Amino acid sequence: MKLIARLNGCERTLELASPVNGTQCLEFAVDDLRLRVDLEEVEPGVYSVLLGGRCLEAVVEQEGDACCVHVNGRRYEVFVRDPRRRDRHAHDLSSAGPQSITSPMPGKIVRVLVEPGDQISAGAGLLIVEAMKMQNEIRSPKAGVVTLVSVKEGASVAAGEAMVVVE
Repeated sequence: MKLIARLNGCERTLELASPVNGTQCLEFAVDDLRLRVDLEEVEPGVYSVLLGGRCLEAVVEQEGDACCVHVNGRRYEVFVRDPRRRDRHAHDLSSAGPQSITSPMPGKIVRVLVEPGDQISAGAGLLIVEAMKMQNEIRSPKAGVVTLVSVKEGASVAAGEAMVVVE
């Protein structure tokens, strides 16, 4: 899967591969540099990372649409987007009509936070998706009523799969 990552304001192309043979090893490419990393979540938001023979500790905090990652005393602000998806900030058409919320990445549904009939505000949490050992809260792009929840806790989702509809 190809993504665009903005790291401290500098855009990079990020290509993710599936985990290596059922391990926690991930192969990915940043621009043209291919890397293999072994990740282990040692506590919520804290990861032990083995990269190129070096062991690092990464602390990850969600800050709005971005993540803040602290590694060896350095702070990195990371924003990742799928170039196949419309940029919500470019044109806000989300207030008109039903909005289908899709999974931004393949992963597993950890928690469903809403059910059909719930009245929600823009930015309200809908569900939590775990991908690459990180939990991501999926938020509503608009205020409205949840009309459909098509996933259940523990289910796997593919990138772009519809999960919730808000009208």
